[in-house]
Amino acid sequence: MKKISTIILLISIFVSSPASAGVGYTDGNKILSACSELSKLLKNQFELDSFEAGRCWGYISASTDIYKVIKYGSSRIVCIPEEQEVSDYVRIVIKYLNEHPKDLDRPAFELITKAFAEIFPCPQTQLQPQSPE
Repeated sequence: MKKISTIILLISIFVSSPASAGVGYTDGNKILSACSELSKLLKNQFELDSFEAGRCWGYISASTDIYKVIKYGSSRIVCIPEEQEVSDYVRIVIKYLNEHPKDLDRPAFELITKAFAEIFPCPQTQLQPQSPE
């Protein structure tokens, strides 16, 4: 566990480096490539592109944090459980991207949202009409 924590820390440092500042637009192809590298790490295959693995970890982690912070709203479509590992989210995203190859040119955040909406949909909330005052 300590070894994985150290690796994750190193990946986080790479992701936050100035070199990653100008990376640009991330689409499904880029995030699938990055998450495939992270998947190797999670399977203890250490010959990988650590920058790409870190990109995936950071992107997925940031996405899930956004969903967790947005607790309210009638148009909310993703309800991320609190007690879940980022590695579980990565597997969900990789599976979704592999099942939807025609959509890989779409923005990564859009595809991640669709992947999570399938697995973690929010219960439908009925808006209560307000009575006139």
